[in-house]
Amino acid sequence: MPLKPKRKPFSPRKSDVDVNPQNIETHLSQFIKFYKGINLVSEEEWPHFIESLLNELPVTFSISQRHRRCNEINDGKGGSLSESDVLSQFLKNQVLPKLKGVELEDGSSVQMSAIPWYPKHLAWKTNIPLQALMSNEKLRPLKSFILGEKRYAFLFRQEIVNMIPPLLVDIQPHHKILELRAGAGYHSSQILEQIYSNPKKMPEGFLVANVHEKSYTKTHYRWNTGTNVLFTHHSEESFPDLYLSQERDADCKVLYDRVFLDGVSSNDGTMRTNLKMRTNWSIVQAQKNHAELKKQLRRGLELLELNGQLVYFTRSMNPLENEAVVAALIDEAPGSLQLLDVKSRLPSFHVRAGMTSWKVMSQGLVFYDTYDSAPAWFQKENEKSLFAPTNASMYNLDRCVRILPHDNDTGALFVAVISKFGSLPWQKAEDGAGEVKMETEDKAEEKQTEEEKKKQKYNHPIRCDVNVCVAEIEWTTEITDEKLNSTETVNCSTYDLAPMKVSKSCWTPTMKQMMTQEKEPGFTEITDSNPDWQAVKKQYDIRKFDPTPYLLKFVEEEKSTLYYFFSQNVKNLLLHNPKIFKSSGKFAGGMLFIKSTPASRPELVLWGATAILPFINKWLIPVPKADLVLLLQDKELPFSKLSDKTRKALEALGAQDGTVYFHCEAKSKNADPPCSILLQREKFSLFVKPSFGFYIDSVENHLLRLCGITPDEDSEDEMDIV
Repeated sequence: MPLKPKRKPFSPRKSDVDVNPQNIETHLSQFIKFYKGINLVSEEEWPHFIESLLNELPVTFSISQRHRRCNEINDGKGGSLSESDVLSQFLKNQVLPKLKGVELEDGSSVQMSAIPWYPKHLAWKTNIPLQALMSNEKLRPLKSFILGEKRYAFLFRQEIVNMIPPLLVDIQPHHKILELRAGAGYHSSQILEQIYSNPKKMPEGFLVANVHEKSYTKTHYRWNTGTNVLFTHHSEESFPDLYLSQERDADCKVLYDRVFLDGVSSNDGTMRTNLKMRTNWSIVQAQKNHAELKKQLRRGLELLELNGQLVYFTRSMNPLENEAVVAALIDEAPGSLQLLDVKSRLPSFHVRAGMTSWKVMSQGLVFYDTYDSAPAWFQKENEKSLFAPTNASMYNLDRCVRILPHDNDTGALFVAVISKFGSLPWQKAEDGAGEVKMETEDKAEEKQTEEEKKKQKYNHPIRCDVNVCVAEIEWTTEITDEKLNSTETVNCSTYDLAPMKVSKSCWTPTMKQMMTQEKEPGFTEITDSNPDWQAVKKQYDIRKFDPTPYLLKFVEEEKSTLYYFFSQNVKNLLLHNPKIFKSSGKFAGGMLFIKSTPASRPELVLWGATAILPFINKWLIPVPKADLVLLLQDKELPFSKLSDKTRKALEALGAQDGTVYFHCEAKSKNADPPCSILLQREKFSLFVKPSFGFYIDSVENHLLRLCGITPDEDSEDEMDIV
């Protein structure tokens, strides 16, 4: 029987090593031995597979359909185009013609095409490496377009395989959706685009994005805040239950129609972009991840509604993190889970079936076909579920989706779509579901005992000053006359208590915190009589619309007062699960208006103006394209440069300064510009200038593109690209 190796034969961990075809056998020896041993690809494919791992990925990107994450009444109104459609037209008409005849370093011509299976053909693939895009002056028009639109999430530069998971299931506006492990925000954006598919109606559904890794938090908040999205920060395997009301019963517990789980994996499918993976790959990592992935998938299935669908995916090629995890959970819930075949959703794209058999390699680089054939030390450290099931055909593992790097010139991806059509055996049934439960005296006493145990115990002697005060004096008078008759009189006098002084030496740490801390910021409901709302309502003459049932007020300590607009379900989740959303609640919803300081005037913000545009009757000025372009290009524009109609509308507002909105409405797809545009500016006595504030995006270049005008490319060359 083979003994456990004393030392794991890791490859050298040097991120600066240049892995190339000449030394790949040395630096990726474990990788090659394992994937050849499990027959990941055929012998004929192997050279192409290995070569693809060392090639730089080409630039790919997608245009966002719903940037503001709210209902945009004017998006596509009257046959006009949406912003995403106009941006796509700009790319085709203004950018692509400038790339004709441009050659890359290898002598090939630049190639760009829309991805056929992506909705509305808004995703694009190229044959341009990122380094070439950034350094080749002839590619500057495309570089400026990508950098400028990416900055404010009108465009996402992402790998093709990263676009796939949200497209493998049907998402409707009424669906409740959970991203159990949300990554950089791309998938959240795609999910929200489908939730907001009807711009004229507030969707009932919502997305809960669990951003466990703090490095992604700000990205999520910047890209995806809106009326129907919430953020949480919890571990995947212990994600808490959420409730839509104060009652904590089964009827109010949230179960999700769709669950997305981006599993924690070794990520060897990202080797083309993650250069460290080429020298740090180890078989041990996947074996360690297996147990963790099962916990995450198990929790995701518990939160899934009956007949709901869970999308489990990883950027790993290793079956120990993929098919083995899926098979283990199906085995734990026989008759309740089923894999769905979703390959038809990716037409003209090369996908592979899931693996049905594989071997497991130990850290000593020895293969074992079954758990029983492995030595005792290996069985002790690893789970039986690492191995392929003997009756693999019963699990339909071939319905999983595998994408390898050399198939479509992409990274690698594994996806499994699981449908839940029965209860899970490990979940305890809800006792008396739908019935009113009465607490017995025994249970009440037991509960009281538990609460007593939770009370803080004093482990150190304390000193306190005791004030003894007389509060009441009572006396009895007994009188006996000559005939020995006795009478009793009772008299009572009361006194006010003297002020009590509690010494600070009596305070526990908890008491000190309660005595000194200010009230934490949080959400509160408002009514139509709220003075800030009434001021905004009067300022903009808002009629026939009362947003207060959907508004919550968030007061920051000694800072601004923010008013957020929510869908009803998201509002209920925030109010009835305050501890869960304590650290992220402020970033939920869409900001409608803000009061910067207690003494300042509340102001409507651009996001809010977009959401309630049809109901605004003042400080909203219709403008032609010519005026709009002037407003975008001039940082301080005098009234005199604008058309007579626009100038008179500004002068009619009087001497009062304030935020004014200019609206260029498109009434057909042949209008110029072909989509409606709303622009925020600050009005002064004789001129207007851009608004400033932490909640305001400078999107002038984006709006110029919507007008068909190429902005100054120099202004966008300094931006970062990720």
